[in-house]
Amino acid sequence: MIRFTQSGNTIWSVPGDSPKIATADGGVIGSSGITYDNQGRATGLGGQPTESWIGNGYTDGPIDQVVFTPANLATGFATLAGTNPSSTPVATLQPWVPPLATCADKTLNLQCPQAGDLIWNAYQDLSRQLASDEKCSGAALAKVFTKFPNGDANGYPITTASFLSYISRGPRFYNGTKSTMPYGLALYGEGSLSFNLKNRKGNPGNWQVTIKDIVNGSSQTTAITVTPSYPLKTFWQPTFTPPDTGIDPSDNGVNFNNESDFFHETLHGMTGLYDKDIQRTLGIKVSDDTSNISSYIQLNVLSQCPTFKRGGK
Repeated sequence: MIRFTQSGNTIWSVPGDSPKIATADGGVIGSSGITYDNQGRATGLGGQPTESWIGNGYTDGPIDQVVFTPANLATGFATLAGTNPSSTPVATLQPWVPPLATCADKTLNLQCPQAGDLIWNAYQDLSRQLASDEKCSGAALAKVFTKFPNGDANGYPITTASFLSYISRGPRFYNGTKSTMPYGLALYGEGSLSFNLKNRKGNPGNWQVTIKDIVNGSSQTTAITVTPSYPLKTFWQPTFTPPDTGIDPSDNGVNFNNESDFFHETLHGMTGLYDKDIQRTLGIKVSDDTSNISSYIQLNVLSQCPTFKRGGK
């Protein structure tokens, strides 16, 4: 494996390995699974499973879907050795699923906390409150879950227990400002990629626009969720713009904005319903301004949870 300059001069070389994935920090993951920094120094053994187009990880023999941390891919058409996750001769602009920055990635040498840490803290606190506090759990059931008579995307009843089970399966938090994934894949959900691609002619605009086009082109978009998705996959605006757009850094992420937005996005991923469907289901104003869904969750659920019912955060 050799890295060289545009003029052909060798920068560094590693015998006995070949490049598999180019990473955002200028490094590479070799076919051996070893990760290298931008100087060709081995930094660890990645052990990456086979990654699908939309960020699921699979192991071979038997084929099992596993929870894993996706690689932070470099930007470009030659990021993957096989040109795309299927290794077919069609290059795709990467990254489709860039993870939110987090201090758990020590190779990035970042100030803490980062956006990925903030939304993770919100997710963990919401999970804890729903699992341990009867008033919080009861409010979620009475004011939200029972209002979905058709249940989740698979027709199963939504309860506090099923909601907690769904979000416990390793939710994926991606950076929406960097994702080159076609918006249509999020809009039409994680059913069948081949079905979606074959039927993209029905609404070609959704396939020409990327996630980052939507997130960067709007001053009011906090998140976009693959609807439905298994596990939950959300693309976030990492930068906070008061009063409620983006990931709120206050209280290390444990605040009304982040927890209500995470709850809101989870409803998309779990039910397969869009914003206006959820607005109708909850009995609130149907509007292009969908922040009223998060506001409804704040008023009717989070206000009854221990973190917030004594004044809020």
